[in-house]
Order: sequence, then C-alpha cells, then structure tokens
Amino acid sequence: MATSTSNFVFLKGHNDFLFTIARAAEKNYPDNTPSRNWHLDWQNLLGCCHGGSQRNVVDASQRFTSLESSCDVPKDGKNLDSAILNPLQITAFPKLFSYDRSTGAFFVDSDACQQAGINEAVAQNTIDELNLDAERLKRFRKVTLNNLNAQMTSLVREGLSIWETRENLQSL
Repeated sequence: MATSTSNFVFLKGHNDFLFTIARAAEKNYPDNTPSRNWHLDWQNLLGCCHGGSQRNVVDASQRFTSLESSCDVPKDGKNLDSAILNPLQITAFPKLFSYDRSTGAFFVDSDACQQAGINEAVAQNTIDELNLDAERLKRFRKVTLNNLNAQMTSLVREGLSIWETRENLQSL
C-alpha cells in the first residue's frame, strides 16, 4: 500500500515505514511539460531514508529525529538543480566524498572533485542542503564503517589480500 503526503511517497512494510521514494527533479520545475510525468519517470526516482521525519520506523528512538531532518526532508520540493549534485549523475569513481570512521563524519574529497571536474562548493552544498552530516547519520555511518572494518580485518587475518577482501565484501 502506498500513501502520499507532500512531496513524499511512503511504502509501507509490515508495521514499519522502511524508506521513501524521492524525486531528483520535482513536479514544479520550470521546464516541466505536460508530456513529462516526473512522478513516474524511473530515471527520476530514488530510494532514500525518511530523513528522521517518520515516527513509525524500526528503532524510532534512534531514527525519528524530526528536529534534525536530512536527505529529502530539507529538500522539501525545492528546485536545487544548480545548487547540489544530482545523485543520478554522480560517477562511482573517483569517489567525491569521504568518511571519518572514528566519527562517521561525511565530507567532500577535494582532490577527487578536482580530478572529476566537479565544483567542490556544489559538492559541499549537497552535504549542507540535504544535511547529510546530521548526527543521526554520523552515528549510523560510524557503526557501519566500524563493522566493515572488523569484517575486513577478519578476512585479512584469514589470509585474503586487501583486494580479495574488498571484492568479497562488495558481493554481500
């Protein structure tokens, strides 16, 4: 069952709202034509978290932080085309963003932006506009990065090379 509120479409799981479908381009774009349905354009739809806005989620005490929203919530239908990077157009390599495993902080990789010809200010604005360095996201990132590091360490101790370990973890 799908329900719609504002600019978000929520897909209901068992008893939880698990994720939302967000649009990269909003329906109110100036170049919108009647022949283009932004709501149903597969190239425009992105799966993302609720950005701390939903009470009915797993671990709500950790995930519901309405005062500190992130992701599509602060975007709120604004046309940010020239202000942020379009996630559908970000290449996998070089990686434009890095993380600090000890804090979970998310930041722009200046060298990679230069190498890719990406405006570093726009990359930083992507983090700022979408609040991608929210404390809630830092906590989740830190746990995930520490878990990956522990798995890598374990596989290397078992005799795999770093490259084999990365390949092994990528296939999970």
